[in-house]
Amino acid sequence: MIIVELFGGLGNQMFQYAFGRHLAAKRGDCLLLDSLILHSKRYSGTPRSFGLDIFNIRGLRLSTEAIVEKVQNSAVYTIFDIGFQPFHAVTVPPDISNIATVGWWQSEKYFQDSSDILRTEFTFKAPPSHTLLRQYVERLQQNESVCVHIRRTDYLGSVGERMGFVGLAYYEKAISTISSSVSNPQFFVFSDDIAWCKANLHLGVPLTFLELNMDDAHSTFHDFYLMSQCKHYIIANSSFSWWASWLGTFPRKIVIAPAGWYAGERSMRKDETNVWSSKDLIPRDWIRI
Repeated sequence: MIIVELFGGLGNQMFQYAFGRHLAAKRGDCLLLDSLILHSKRYSGTPRSFGLDIFNIRGLRLSTEAIVEKVQNSAVYTIFDIGFQPFHAVTVPPDISNIATVGWWQSEKYFQDSSDILRTEFTFKAPPSHTLLRQYVERLQQNESVCVHIRRTDYLGSVGERMGFVGLAYYEKAISTISSSVSNPQFFVFSDDIAWCKANLHLGVPLTFLELNMDDAHSTFHDFYLMSQCKHYIIANSSFSWWASWLGTFPRKIVIAPAGWYAGERSMRKDETNVWSSKDLIPRDWIRI
């Protein structure tokens, strides 16, 4: 059995699931998702809920308190990834039966050999049927749509010490890069702070702000679904837009990601050794600026 501890938002859960799914496929093991920490006082991050049930993941198994207690009383080999570091190869002794994965696993290298499986499973059970959403999907698919993702709210708080808002200069450079490569790009802004974006984004190109004003309980799903339907991407330093762009199917897609993913990378002097590294977080064919 592979037991995957889930924490964080949708994007983080997708990374954690992807690594566990790869291990399970490689070893021929069953997969169990431990989502209990999401509802526990042990978790000190931004409050989140289980999000993977929007996807076509067959045989999805969630743990219970009783299962966790039973597993804890058996032999379990735990592997960790503390995050914010380059990819490191994971080795498991061949005689191990049960494995628990705890950590971030934020690199395509952790699950690259299982990419086809994940692209099949990370399809949506039921694409949104609301008229407004269908209209947006048509616009995104009929034009050279560019998803511009801006994440601010929790990055202005305690999470900002590690991540932080990447700044307007990044978006200005990214839009210039897209505009020089794509004919008549149409820029669609997705954000957890649309009001700020409307007041502060003056990027020299027309912008469409995706402000759905729909059911808050499904707003994350709606945003993620629409982002994944775009043709090109300017992502934030966020696993949410990382996955939306990774799932994008346009064959000539351009993905731009910040060179300074972590706050420590952006503030580092040239002569400093960085303890925060996103070297392996961004796929090779994406552009970093």
